[in-house]
Amino acid sequence: MLFVLLFGEVNRITRKIRVNHKRSPLNLLRNKLENKEKKEKNEKQIAGIKNIDEKIENMEDFFDGEISSTKYKPSQKQNMLLQMMYLDDIDSDFVRNKMGVSDKELENMVEELIKIGLLEYSSDNEVQLTDEAIYYITSKDLEIF
Repeated sequence: MLFVLLFGEVNRITRKIRVNHKRSPLNLLRNKLENKEKKEKNEKQIAGIKNIDEKIENMEDFFDGEISSTKYKPSQKQNMLLQMMYLDDIDSDFVRNKMGVSDKELENMVEELIKIGLLEYSSDNEVQLTDEAIYYITSKDLEIF
């Protein structure tokens, strides 16, 4: 430091040094902490993805058990009805003509499929496949009519 005497006063002259703040010890510590937090966050996300994969596998096992443990297995005609519904929107006239069944037989088939959870009412006079029915159709090697 240099002291200069001007007009009877002592002034202190110092050199100012610009410091790269990114390289300062405090910022280095901050960066290390931020990197550590980012790494931990990424590890948590990866662990979360692994947990989701495990949950999906558990759900597949659950559905396999549910479908295979169904006490009532659909008949061949009921399987045919489920497949027709899966492939396209159909009406009762088409089903009766294609399968050669009466109104009463069709009504009984539909009611039985509703009871075992493969069909559900979507409105007063319409039924639709449930998720279980779609899984059943796509997971089994059923003969296509």
